[in-house]
Amino acid sequence: MLNLKNIGNMKLSSVCFLVVFTTSAAFSQQKTTIYPKVIVYDKDTVILFSIEQGKKLAELNEDRKECFENNDILKLEIKQKDIIITEEKSKVVNYDKIVVNYNEILKAKKDIQELCNSEKQILTDEISKRNKHKWFAIIGGSITTGFMTYLWIIK
Repeated sequence: MLNLKNIGNMKLSSVCFLVVFTTSAAFSQQKTTIYPKVIVYDKDTVILFSIEQGKKLAELNEDRKECFENNDILKLEIKQKDIIITEEKSKVVNYDKIVVNYNEILKAKKDIQELCNSEKQILTDEISKRNKHKWFAIIGGSITTGFMTYLWIIK
């Protein structure tokens, strides 16, 4: 049995269902729009997203988090690279100092070799001069001894 009260409630619920159904299209997102709908509700601005847009936002948020993590990792790697570069630059500076010192040592060695060669030439010349004097003295002494012996024998 249908009661008049029940019929009134059914009419009210049907009307509410019809109003909600027809106005839901106004508040929901159209599949053709890629932008969220903005409505004002009780003096607050509300942004309505479709399920696809919510999924896309969740994916973008995860990608953003991954980008921030990668950015942090890359910043640490850049710091490590900068530390390595400064260490390598200091090594290069030290090697440059070693090369300069080595070149100075080679120059000093060359100067010492030239000095030794010139002293060797001087000593060689002096030895040959002394040998000439020695042979001159030996030959002169032999001639003098022979001549003196001859004079002594003749006498």
